Amino acid sequence: MNLIIWLVALLLSFSVYAEEQGGLAIVTVPADAEIYVNGELKANSSPAYLILSEGKYQVEVKKPGKKTETLEIAIGKDTVIKKEVVLSDLSVELPKLSLNEMLNPTRDSFETDDEFQQRRENLLKQFNDAVQRHETAFQAGIATLNKDKYNINTGVFPAQIEWAEWAKEYALSDVSAITVTRDDAKAMWAEGARKPVFLYMQLSEITKTKPDKQVILAREREWATAKYATFTLQTLNDKIRSLSFSRDNTMLAMNNTSNSVFVWKLNSQKLLEGNHDLPRWGSQQPIHFHPQQPLITRVSGSSIYLDNLITYQWEQTFTTELFMVFDTAFSPDGKILAAANALRIILWDMESGVTLNTFKDFEDTFLRISYSSDGKTIAALNNTGKIQILDATTGKILNTVERDKLTQEQLLESTRGYYPSLFDNFVANTRHSASISTGKSFVILTDATTHETYVLVGQPAEISVIALSRDGQWLAAGRVDGTIDLWKLL
Repeated sequence: MNLIIWLVALLLSFSVYAEEQGGLAIVTVPADAEIYVNGELKANSSPAYLILSEGKYQVEVKKPGKKTETLEIAIGKDTVIKKEVVLSDLSVELPKLSLNEMLNPTRDSFETDDEFQQRRENLLKQFNDAVQRHETAFQAGIATLNKDKYNINTGVFPAQIEWAEWAKEYALSDVSAITVTRDDAKAMWAEGARKPVFLYMQLSEITKTKPDKQVILAREREWATAKYATFTLQTLNDKIRSLSFSRDNTMLAMNNTSNSVFVWKLNSQKLLEGNHDLPRWGSQQPIHFHPQQPLITRVSGSSIYLDNLITYQWEQTFTTELFMVFDTAFSPDGKILAAANALRIILWDMESGVTLNTFKDFEDTFLRISYSSDGKTIAALNNTGKIQILDATTGKILNTVERDKLTQEQLLESTRGYYPSLFDNFVANTRHSASISTGKSFVILTDATTHETYVLVGQPAEISVIALSRDGQWLAAGRVDGTIDLWKLL
């Protein structure tokens, strides 16, 4: 049926309404374009008849990949306005180079290192500028929203992603989510379940690029799916027990339920040279970096070992009288090593190895300890869920709170400023707070300044522990299958 017949049939069908009110009879090409009146979606296909009261209206006809057409119409009493709108393709200037050539260029024989690096940066900027304009030639995939799994309480709107061929080489997760209010979610769904996905990219290694941020385009704006997971680390197939960032934010260490230890360089995303020696460094408890020296702690029973990350040899040993050490922490200046040793906290001088103090006569077993940023207090979590704040010099209890009785905001205030974190499922610093979702399938990240919330979706296995770097740049999530997702937040 051609457009003229459509339009005639439409007018005949609704002529009875026009006798009482005005209206707009509209046919669009393509037929599945969206029709907005004064910014409100009125129809997502045509032919359509819109009953309108007397007055002036702005009508927009939209479809992804097509140029939006805007009409100014005036509706009078008993008046029917007839319009046919044909949308033209967006005039997208396709890249003269292929996407692969833009993202992963090959150095020319006549280029110096500096010239090649500058060309890489220019090409990457061109790519990201095109992504910011949402040019279809640079689209990375299509996300299909899952209405049935929308959580009205948390605002999490899950999506399944079909990746374009060029994006598949980055081994991206096909499961994602955005965080939106109920009203935004309804409006998005009314527009249609399928949404364009774009990737902003960043430089990586010598000739490669990697995803920096993943966004879904809906309601004419970008929705960050998660601050894209920069890379996934694969270890042994054992549950990740602890994660720790170095003080200078250049390394990530972990141990697992088989007590193996791995250390990665963050920027190169590679294991530390000589890491083949590290798995034999068994650690039964969380491991931590020394603030200034290339050392990490390793716990075995009642002993704490300090291992050198340059020589791959142990340098110092601190032994306790009671069998089990549950956790360790360095003072901010690195001069003191503290250990949670059942009902006691022991402090040693790092230089001499001499015991400085033993805080004891507590009622419950300490499981985690952490120094405040100024080194004046120690936070200790015991097996009853209580957090006790101790004077770092005398061991006197300054305050006691019960974690289960704190709101999320109170927990944030009571633990921010202490490092390492006392908890596996909740971490915070001056820039962000993050927690593991109830189902342990994703991480909920909140920006401390803007209060925006992101859903971080990585590998499918259950999350066992999370960690934030001190500078707020990195967030890591360890999983029960031995994988680690790492997000670069800044």
